[in-house]
Amino acid sequence: MLTVVIPTYWTRPIGAPSNREDLVFDHPTPLDGIDTLTKTLESIKRVTADIQVVVVTATVHHELDETVEKKVADLIEPFKEQYPILQFAANDLEFIRTRLKLYGLNQRDISLDGYSSIRNCQLLVPLLLNSEVVAAIDDDELVDPDFADKAVEFIGKEVNGRPIDGIAGRYFYEWGSYRVQEPQNARAAVNLFDRKHVLQNDSYDLFDKREGRVVDTSITLGGNMVFSRELLKNVPFDPAITRGEDIDYLINSMMYGYRWQLDKELIIYHYPPPCNPTNKLREDVIRFFYEKRKIELSSLRDDVQTLSEKTFKPYPGEFFSPRLEADAAEALRKNQSTLKTPTFHKLRRR
Repeated sequence: MLTVVIPTYWTRPIGAPSNREDLVFDHPTPLDGIDTLTKTLESIKRVTADIQVVVVTATVHHELDETVEKKVADLIEPFKEQYPILQFAANDLEFIRTRLKLYGLNQRDISLDGYSSIRNCQLLVPLLLNSEVVAAIDDDELVDPDFADKAVEFIGKEVNGRPIDGIAGRYFYEWGSYRVQEPQNARAAVNLFDRKHVLQNDSYDLFDKREGRVVDTSITLGGNMVFSRELLKNVPFDPAITRGEDIDYLINSMMYGYRWQLDKELIIYHYPPPCNPTNKLREDVIRFFYEKRKIELSSLRDDVQTLSEKTFKPYPGEFFSPRLEADAAEALRKNQSTLKTPTFHKLRRR
């Protein structure tokens, strides 16, 4: 049976003052706002295969945990008649930490504080449920009735003599395409950060040119990833990554010899609410420097496979080139008037 794991992010009521310790997510749901999770769960009702669903609940601050947990419990209750569904929230996290401590294991990297840590809970809970295959989607997405069938179709099977450990799917957006919208004049731009969406689309074009339904990929999207149990057990998300944890996971997997493929027909319909583009820029700068260095260091270690920036071109590989520093400095200067306090230090609050 496929386990579908859905993180859901929540923030304070509309207009309520924030706390300086609040975590930053792209588009969390206000406690008194219209949630996106319900539409996602509604779409799952149409899935024709047997599945179980886990909702991982995260908040911007621990003082909201109890209220949000009750809110999400009420939202998922009606769906229990349609398919098995449970919630993993702060109280469950504390129980797991207690068990880890009992066995002398590290508790610190198991949290709901930041995208990577939340994604690790997406891996941990299915492991505890003895899941064989896990599909990670997000709470602002809709799925087709055959989503589960396609998610498990190739996982673990051999293609060209090697098993597939992870499957990456596509997002389809409200404008009717999996290609991202390019800002005006982006194709004529020189700076890498101005060309980010161009590079993404160039990669999608490259994947399309490759023969077959499942092909090599340099991109994974956190809201449409499928994991084998072997991958779940052996490769975590890096807690130091605050954004772009999906592609970083691809890098980690490849370092340890695991194989990802893109399934051109594994589709998710993605309807993200608006978010702050300046926050995205700052977090992108941090993660590209981090991942660039990670790839460079792979050649100096005997316990991982050596990776090359060329493997990941056009996107994100172009960001791992020597010009990253100059382009990042220029992009940040252009946006410095709207920059807020950096958030990369807010990875844990407990």
